[in-house]
Amino acid sequence: MRLIIAVLVVLGLFYAPVEAYNTCTNFEVISDNSTHYNAPPSIFGDQVVWASEGNIVAYNLSNGVLEQITNDYWWKEDVEIFENRVVWVEYGPIAQIRGCDFGLNGFRGGCLENDSKIWITNTVSLKTDPVLFEGKLVWSEYDGNDFEIVGCDFGLNGFRGGCLENDSKIWITNNSYDDKNPDLFEGKLVWEFFENDWNIGFYDFLKGSSLRLMELGDQRGPKILKKEHRFYVVYSSNELNEDDIFYYSLNSKSKRKLNLIDGYDEWNVEVNNFGNISLFWQTSKLGISNLEGFDGEFIDASINGIDNQKELDLYGNKLVFQIINSGKEEIWISYC
Repeated sequence: MRLIIAVLVVLGLFYAPVEAYNTCTNFEVISDNSTHYNAPPSIFGDQVVWASEGNIVAYNLSNGVLEQITNDYWWKEDVEIFENRVVWVEYGPIAQIRGCDFGLNGFRGGCLENDSKIWITNTVSLKTDPVLFEGKLVWSEYDGNDFEIVGCDFGLNGFRGGCLENDSKIWITNNSYDDKNPDLFEGKLVWEFFENDWNIGFYDFLKGSSLRLMELGDQRGPKILKKEHRFYVVYSSNELNEDDIFYYSLNSKSKRKLNLIDGYDEWNVEVNNFGNISLFWQTSKLGISNLEGFDGEFIDASINGIDNQKELDLYGNKLVFQIINSGKEEIWISYC
């Protein structure tokens, strides 16, 4: 029987510290056992993508097939998928955003190993953290002084703001401090910026409005969560001397801390806008880093004997993540 210590209504759901958890099931390694470097995964539908030994691979959950998307000597990382489109950062040797589309397989721009991939950028600057939603793509790019948030729209290809290699991109920020780690959902964009501490920036593409969320301590890894037509920024913060998960309501302009058991760090929160599981995060509760989440009740996604689970992503009831196991980086999946 679950002992509910306290109940807090948050995001239209009940968050509470509990003595017992629901658990995820069917843990499975999906990376190739012969590989040692497998970068953080991204999932959409039945496709999981990541960089393995510097090339892009895709694991199809519907048939259990692991396939190469790229197979060359340029190093690649920061892979992101939305619907059929995949993007990544490629160091060839200058960091550029490249991509492919599963809907174009067998043609230029397709995601088969021998398909010619597309170039999205061609500037001489470092780029990181690409994020997709529908036809929009944003990333962080070094402008010679600091990192700024830059974006493009595939619907504008061939024009200013398009995502073709020679299209002029849109600089969303232009300031004197670092803007990094963006997240995008339904026209709402968040990122972290460093001005004395790490804080959160927000921009609404539809309304043209913006805000800056500046609190005590560091606010890191912001994500956009939509629940029952309301939008929240979910992030981790050390303002109470340990890393905790907070949410900020874009509707009521108020913030609250998730009512988790104190004494542990929680960080690197991921949200799920395509299923009942709203949140998952990394926690120090059981070791260096394990995973827990919430879907109306708390969820334990820890693995016996493994205390270094990290870099997760969510879709529906599927949880994918990276672990360190006997010196190897592996990609796992579980169903929650």
